[in-house]
Amino acid sequence: MNTANMFLHLEGDASLKMTTMKDRTVSIGTALLRERQRQVDEILREYGIDDSIEDIADMASFPLGTVSPKLAPNLAYEGMELAIKAYNSIRENSGEKITQKDKVCDIEASPYDCCYISVDDVGVKHQKEHREENAVKDKKYVENTVIHIQAGEISHCITAVGMDIAFRELLAFLLVNELLENKRLIFLTDGARNIKEYIEKIFSFREYTLILDWLHLEKKTKEFMSMAVKAKSKDEKRGIIRDTLRMLWVGNVDEAISYLTNLKAKNVKNEYRLKELTDYLTRKKPFVPCYAVRHMNGLRTSSNIVEKFNDILVARRQKHNGMSWSVDGSGALAAITSAKMNNELSTWLRDSRISIKLAA
Repeated sequence: MNTANMFLHLEGDASLKMTTMKDRTVSIGTALLRERQRQVDEILREYGIDDSIEDIADMASFPLGTVSPKLAPNLAYEGMELAIKAYNSIRENSGEKITQKDKVCDIEASPYDCCYISVDDVGVKHQKEHREENAVKDKKYVENTVIHIQAGEISHCITAVGMDIAFRELLAFLLVNELLENKRLIFLTDGARNIKEYIEKIFSFREYTLILDWLHLEKKTKEFMSMAVKAKSKDEKRGIIRDTLRMLWVGNVDEAISYLTNLKAKNVKNEYRLKELTDYLTRKKPFVPCYAVRHMNGLRTSSNIVEKFNDILVARRQKHNGMSWSVDGSGALAAITSAKMNNELSTWLRDSRISIKLAA
């Protein structure tokens, strides 16, 4: 605030006040959100989608290349055999070796034939309109959804208060920019159920791939195992955790579950936590690829890019120092920040113009 007043040479009663800046920010961000929403509604109506996105497969009239895309070939296992043999030759434990041909053949050959979508959700403390004296504080949050789209040289970020709004804009953005046309659609998430459900609901009209973020899988596994496993030494415990992660890295979920289930009694500290981990791995198995092969081919294994944008767009500014936010304030600030990240803010501030359709 002081910097703004110094820049504008304003002092005393003429200086900008915090409430003035807040109101101005909310006004700019809200107008930006309204224009984006207007364009989203207009685009979706062109494809036969009204205000609801339920049963989208029955409502929409999409181009053939969107519904039944002609996809580039997957990675050829035969072409990877030498690399896989080299990888396996230095692995002593069979569970660490790449063995599942189906998981290798299901991997895209080139990132340029794909549209990668990373989704994350973050809650910031909700600010009550009025709070009675001595009232008990609630723990309600304003939920911001951040989506990052990467397709070739295209990098674009969407943010919205509410996952339904964010996914509506995602669909409109993909359609109007022809990013569903004959492209492999790959979602990378932390495995949250609500995100998975939205993906299934909206994109069930076509083929797509859902990948569990490796960093999240690694973190979750370590957290469960730190509570479930014990050993005589820290090195022994680290070894058990390391062996499990190596199996998961190559996509051997069944081997990892079997390994954990058959741990010696002396190495089990908490059977309930161990069962929680094996149940978690069983649920996530369909979304665990061979991360090793993906990494070898320079393909993405993580959704950390959206977590970075989440930090920039929402968390860094809105989650610290005891701050609380109204729905309008949180959404407006995130919208302004995302417009800046997408190189759209200067045009909006100067001309009140923004376009979901990217320039050719």
